[in-house]
Amino acid sequence: MNETRGFVLMCKSYRNDLESFRRLFGSVEKHNVDSIRMYVSVPEDDLQIFQEFVNMTVTVISDESYAWKYLSTESYWGLPVGYINQEICKLAFWETGVCKNYLSVDSDSYFIRDFHENDFMMDDKTPYSVLVMDKDLNIERHYKEFGKWRMNLIKKIFDYVGYHDRRFLTCHSTTVLNCAVLEDMKKCLLDEGGIGYKDLIEISPYEYSWYNVWLQKSGVIPVVAVEPFFKMFHMRIEYIFSKVKLITEEDLAEQYVGIVLNSNWKPKKPPKIYGRISWLERAINKFIERL
Repeated sequence: MNETRGFVLMCKSYRNDLESFRRLFGSVEKHNVDSIRMYVSVPEDDLQIFQEFVNMTVTVISDESYAWKYLSTESYWGLPVGYINQEICKLAFWETGVCKNYLSVDSDSYFIRDFHENDFMMDDKTPYSVLVMDKDLNIERHYKEFGKWRMNLIKKIFDYVGYHDRRFLTCHSTTVLNCAVLEDMKKCLLDEGGIGYKDLIEISPYEYSWYNVWLQKSGVIPVVAVEPFFKMFHMRIEYIFSKVKLITEEDLAEQYVGIVLNSNWKPKKPPKIYGRISWLERAINKFIERL
């Protein structure tokens, strides 16, 4: 891992996500027309399981090889230790020295069209940064309560960092992380404050928001804001409504490079509908059951 590239793909995975990762890997093989290097980070115990994916553009490394001193043995916010550590790995990956920018993509994502480095980078040095307010998402009934909880935790990050912007711009997933920004965050926020990555997650479990707030506050690189690269379906009902509207992957590919299907779904059960059930909601529930 001696070569420093301008831009790479980084996926944090583990054995329980193997089948999801297999779909992501297949989509990368199909659509990675620029042969962008991909690094897959897994626990040391899972290295052998992921060896089947190693090729000319895919490298598998262990979490411990670069993040061993940061990994947590404690759970925060009711999240499993493994979930906490995957957030830490995403923030610490810059310390491998393999790149200057990396697109952090999860196993429950996949590409739906050919992609190029310039889909994610404005120029050789400056990444596009996914920064949104989520207005449309936050008015959805199925998301609203969780959205309020999430926003309170994002505000804690803004307060802790000391950056004040009433837009609270950030993202959910699949954004480009710049190594110079992360290095500056570690030096000025973590090292000077005498804390580690797991302390950040204990304060608020949103790794991308820690990065995004520091990006906006620090001025280390120009902030070039864009809407999400991937269409994220946070809950199964969102996916079903897109089908009801006859939206296809081809339609999505006109605006997005990929799709995120939240791995917390329970695929064979219809989602719980809150409040009064209308005839349309009942019809959709029956439709979901047949999928």
